[in-house]
Amino acid sequence: MLIAQITDSHVDAPGVLAYGRIDARAALRKALAAITALNPRPDLLLHTGDVTQHGNLAVNQDVRRMLEETGIRYCAIPGNHDEIEPLRGAYADTTWMPKTSRFLHYVLEDLPVRVICLDTKIPGEIAGELCAERIEWLSAQLNAGGSRPTMIAMHHPVFRTGRPISDSRPFRNAAAFVELVSRYPNVSLVVAGHVHCTLQTKVGHAVAIAAPSTAFQFAMDRRPDGVIAVSGEPPGYYMHDWKEGSGFTSHYAPIGDFGAPLPLNVR
Repeated sequence: MLIAQITDSHVDAPGVLAYGRIDARAALRKALAAITALNPRPDLLLHTGDVTQHGNLAVNQDVRRMLEETGIRYCAIPGNHDEIEPLRGAYADTTWMPKTSRFLHYVLEDLPVRVICLDTKIPGEIAGELCAERIEWLSAQLNAGGSRPTMIAMHHPVFRTGRPISDSRPFRNAAAFVELVSRYPNVSLVVAGHVHCTLQTKVGHAVAIAAPSTAFQFAMDRRPDGVIAVSGEPPGYYMHDWKEGSGFTSHYAPIGDFGAPLPLNVR
């Protein structure tokens, strides 16, 4: 099974450029074209939040049309830039979008791997959180799944990023999440976005990954007084490849024209 993870597309109204120079809308189209052209195609296209820059309904509807044009099954979760009701409204008729609940979290049960999608948004804030209510919901889902292979998707990384500017807004209630997930060795992968770069660590028994943005990346800056700066690194996505008996292998794929692949006669 193949899961293509995209994140932080930050799509804005037509013609609006991020930081005056980045067309996030065009960048998402380019990312989706690259994923659509894959052979084999993914079984799921997972968007881990900051779907839009300002959370308005019309732009969310635009993004939905782009996702549907791929012909690939898709789902999305909220990031700090997303607004809950416009996101809910744009996908209200899908099978996965919660219709009335306070949080936009849900589980995809009909794939070889259970995919638990979490809502880590704190309204009006940049940081993420799993409050006691959300931890209780996650505990119930993990218990209901028994020993089935499980992946957890969220917008905010629950781990230390190593970037002071990001870690100054730590994930709230991270210890409760780590303690809970550590009880379930069948949770083998935790994926996130938010930080506009690739990061890897461990959370419990799981590999934890932060994926790059489809629009723009943040430069690595580990100075105590570092600032957030947009780098010239290419946009990208992750392909999470799961196989029975082997688990997940995750492949980072940059997006861009790097020339045609050069076959090598390697024996």
